[in-house]
Amino acid sequence: MKPFFLIFLILCTHLVRAQENNDTTKMSKQLDELVVLASKINSPLKKSSEIIQIISAKEITQLNANSVSEIFQYLSGVGVSTGTGSGLPKRGVISINGLSPNYTLVLIDGARFVSDHLQTGQNIELIPVENIDRIEIIKGAYSAQYGSDALGGIVNIITKKCADKQAMNFNLSAGSYNTYNTSLMSHNPINKKQRLSNFISWEQSDGLPLIAPVHRIGSMNYENMITQNRFDAEIGNNITAYISANYLKSKMVFKAVEKNSSLFMPDAGINWKVSSKFSLRPVIHYVYWKSDQNAEDIKLFNPEISAQFNFSDHNTVLAGVDYKENSYTRTSVQKHTISTMGAFIQDRLELNKFIIAAAIRFDKVQEIKPVFSPSISIMYKATDYIHLKASAGKGFHSPSVQELYELAYGHGGTALRFGNPDLKPEYSTTYSASAEYIKDNLQLVVNGFYTEIENMIVPSYGGPWPADPTKDMWIRQNVHAAKVFGSEFLATYTVFRGYTINAGYTFTKNKNAETGRQLPYSPGNVLNFKFNGKQKISENINIGFFAGLNSALGRKAWNWQPAPGTIRTDESGLITPLKDYQNLEAGLMLNFNKYYRISFNAYNILGQDIENLEDAYTKIKGEAYFKIGLNYRFH
Repeated sequence: MKPFFLIFLILCTHLVRAQENNDTTKMSKQLDELVVLASKINSPLKKSSEIIQIISAKEITQLNANSVSEIFQYLSGVGVSTGTGSGLPKRGVISINGLSPNYTLVLIDGARFVSDHLQTGQNIELIPVENIDRIEIIKGAYSAQYGSDALGGIVNIITKKCADKQAMNFNLSAGSYNTYNTSLMSHNPINKKQRLSNFISWEQSDGLPLIAPVHRIGSMNYENMITQNRFDAEIGNNITAYISANYLKSKMVFKAVEKNSSLFMPDAGINWKVSSKFSLRPVIHYVYWKSDQNAEDIKLFNPEISAQFNFSDHNTVLAGVDYKENSYTRTSVQKHTISTMGAFIQDRLELNKFIIAAAIRFDKVQEIKPVFSPSISIMYKATDYIHLKASAGKGFHSPSVQELYELAYGHGGTALRFGNPDLKPEYSTTYSASAEYIKDNLQLVVNGFYTEIENMIVPSYGGPWPADPTKDMWIRQNVHAAKVFGSEFLATYTVFRGYTINAGYTFTKNKNAETGRQLPYSPGNVLNFKFNGKQKISENINIGFFAGLNSALGRKAWNWQPAPGTIRTDESGLITPLKDYQNLEAGLMLNFNKYYRISFNAYNILGQDIENLEDAYTKIKGEAYFKIGLNYRFH
C-alpha cells in the first residue's frame, strides 16, 4: 500500500507544479455561501453557532459516489453501519457522536424520512446520490427543534432544485456484480416565477457478495426505481410556494419469492413574507412506506406552521407548532397509531463577537407526560480565522410502536423479541465544544462531546417463552443509564490549486453508568484520509482523481440473537466484537468540454473482509470491485 501512495502523490505533485498556482482556494467563501436549513433559522455556515458539518455538491462529485453511505465514510464524528437480516439488501444507517443510528433523525429537504427496519435507523441508501445538492449534519441533541428521535443529531439531505437556467444531466454506470444504474435530471424554468425540477433513476444489482449470514448468500439482489419531482412558484411579490413528491419502488427476490417495497413522500409549503420583519411558513409533510418483506406499513402525517420575526439584522426569533401522527404495523406488530403535539420557540442573536442560539420545545406524546427540551449554542469569533463553539441540549426518544407492542419476532433461531407497553421515554443531555481554524487553504476542527442517557431501551433476557419453552424471550426494558463521550479531529488542506487533502479521526467510548460495562453499541474509533485533485490537460480536457482510506477500529455491537451456550444474563457475553478493517478506494474522472465526464471507481482495493452488525451480523467478502460511468450535461 505504501508504494502505491508514494507513487500517486509524487505524480500528483509533478502535475501540479507544471502549472502556475495563481489562485488559492478560499474556504471562507464557501462558509458565506452555504446556508444551513436544518437549524430552521436559515443562516450562512459562517454564522452558525451549532456544531455543523456540510458536504457540498462539489465534494460529492469528486467522490463519484455510488451510494450515500460512501459519502459519509470520510466524515469525522459520523459512523456508517449496515446489516440486512431479512430486510432490504442495500442498506446504510448513520450514527453521530458515538450514539446508535436510531438516535439520528434523517430529513429530506427538512421533512422527516421513513424507511425499512425503522427500529435500527433510517436507510439512507434509498436516497439517490445523483440528485443531492448538499448534506447538512448537525451534531448533538436537537429535540428542541424537532422533538423525538434527534438525540444524536440530524442529517438533512438537500436535493437539487431548478435555478434560473434550464439544465439537464444524464448518468449511466455499470459495475461489478451485474450492477447497472441510469438517471436523468431535468430543470426547467417555465417562466420567471415558476420552476420545475424532475429526477428519475433506475438501478439493479446482484448485490455485494456475502460470507454471512448463510440465508442471504446469493440473495442480495435488488432493483430500485426512484423519482423526485418539485414545482416552485412565486405568487405575487411576497409569497413563494412549492409542492414536491418523491416516489420509490424497490424489488428483491428473497427465498425464491419476489418482494416489493414502495415509498411515497409528498410535501408542500408556503413562505409568506407578511412584512420586512415578519413571515409565516405553513408546511405539510406526509410519508407512506409499504413493504412485502416483514409486512411493513408505516404512515407519517406531519403538518407544521412557523412564524419568523426579524427584529433586526442581528436578532431573529422563530416560533411554531406542529402535529405528528404515526401509524405503524409490521410482522408481529399489530397496527397502532401514536400522535404528538409540539410547540417550539427559537432565538438567534448576534452580539459583537458572539452568536447565540437558544431554543425550547414542548411535546405531548400520546399517553406520555409532557416533555420540555431546551438547547443553547454559542459561537465566539476570537479572530477572523478562529471560532470557538459550545452547546448543550436535552433530547428525548418516545418509545415506538414496535418497541411497545412487538410480539414474538425472530429470525429463525431460538431468540424472540418482545415489546413492552410499560416503557418510558429515553432522555438525554449532551454537551459539545469545538474550535475551528479556517484561513485561506487550511481548515482545522477539533470537537469534543459528552452525552448522558436515562432509561435507555435495550432488549433484556426474560426467560423461556411460556407459549413455547424452546424459545427465549428478549423483552425491551428501560435498563441503562448511559454515558457516551469522545472527540474528533478534522483537517482540510489545499496543497495547490485544485488539490486537497482531508484527514479525520474520531474517538468514541461509552459505558453503562450503573455497571461500568460497555453499551450495546460502540462504533469504536475511525481514521479516514482522502486526497483528491483536478488537473487541466488542455483547454477542453481535465482530469479529476481521488484516493480514500477508511479505517474502522474497535467496533462492537450487541447481538440480540446470541449464540447457543451464551449466558443470557451476562451482558458482556452478548456483545460481538467486529473485525477491524481498512477500506481503500480510488477514482478517476475525465472531463471533456464541460459536458462529458467518464469515470472509473475501484472499491475495497485491499481485499479485506468487512463485518457489520446492525440488526443482524453481516460479513462482506474481501474482494475488489469497480464501477465505470458516463455523465452528459445537455447544453
